[in-house]
Amino acid sequence: MKSLTRLLAIFAVAALALACFAPVRSNAENTVEYEEKTITFDLSEEDPETTLDLTDFGEYFTCGAITGDSVCAVGDDGEGFLNAYAHVYLTEEGSDELLQGPYSVSLKYYTATKGDAGIYVRGIRPELTAAENVVLNNTSMSFWYYEWNWYKEHQGAGNSTTGGCGIKVSNSGGNVLLSINTHEDDGLHVSSRVVKLTPPDGFDPNGMNEYKITDDNKSHVELFVNGTLLATVDYSGEPSDYPDEEGVIMENGVLYYKNAVVKGADGTELLNIDNARIAAEVPIIALGNRNGETRFKDFAITYSAPKKAPTPEPTEAPTQAPTDKPADKPTDKPAESATKAPQSATSKPADNKETSSKKFPVVPVVAGVCGAIVVGAVIAIIVSGKKKK
Repeated sequence: MKSLTRLLAIFAVAALALACFAPVRSNAENTVEYEEKTITFDLSEEDPETTLDLTDFGEYFTCGAITGDSVCAVGDDGEGFLNAYAHVYLTEEGSDELLQGPYSVSLKYYTATKGDAGIYVRGIRPELTAAENVVLNNTSMSFWYYEWNWYKEHQGAGNSTTGGCGIKVSNSGGNVLLSINTHEDDGLHVSSRVVKLTPPDGFDPNGMNEYKITDDNKSHVELFVNGTLLATVDYSGEPSDYPDEEGVIMENGVLYYKNAVVKGADGTELLNIDNARIAAEVPIIALGNRNGETRFKDFAITYSAPKKAPTPEPTEAPTQAPTDKPADKPTDKPAESATKAPQSATSKPADNKETSSKKFPVVPVVAGVCGAIVVGAVIAIIVSGKKKK
């Protein structure tokens, strides 16, 4: 019985140790500081007709012009130019680097495709899914950002449009269009719901306007046009996939947020659906164009990144004081090489809160106290056991 009592006591001490050290570890992991950064894709110095994959876009985006007359290149005035069937979309590596926390994308944008083009956020890499297009002789196709979804053509009870996933922003007929891609029970199971928004004063339907889309990367998107808030999108729900259907579409387990609520700038609800196709993992920013043309410039992504530790200044070795007798060897010691800066942490808190770099040394103090408690408890158990003998 005494042995059992001692054993239970030891387990209790071990549990106390774990309870003490768990918050210490958590505190150490949450001391990463973050800063806001902006990456701008400037094409103004590029030669006209240079394909976008040979510019800075090629480092972060997949760039594609699909048919012989399609264009995905630099325009005559140093702007991005998409014509016919073309798109650019963020790579998985680009998403991992730029879209781990809150972010925004902004650009000056013009399209003459009557809604068959758009700026996308929270899309997916389109090659992840595939559908069988019966109308095109059972061609296997992905829903690229320039691609027609062929919904109506496959007996879908609605209109067809471009793209297959995410939130799309475009304009047509003097209206700004906000579209949410959806899953449907008919057609090829991919369609969209479109909300028409009245643009702000000064909007030029035949020229470039400034678009900005912000995403907190948790549940909330905002759309600004020429600096004016036009709409918000709240996405939610436990991420889940849509079913595969042999011979129609293979979703391949891609996870989506399915609930989406669109509201106007005044908070009025404009759309509420539970069949959205909004990416829950590795969200993608994209531009797509089908027929007509799209032009854009000043394309920028603002994102959160871990702060890098500052590199300490090199320290010079002290010079030895002169003596009456010359030294046999040189007395000036070359300075040691500069101390290397600690590597920046790769983990990142979801809420992106910055913390001060000057902190009370919580980790060593708590560790010392816990260690003393554990050692003291063990000694007490051992002494108690000896006394009882």
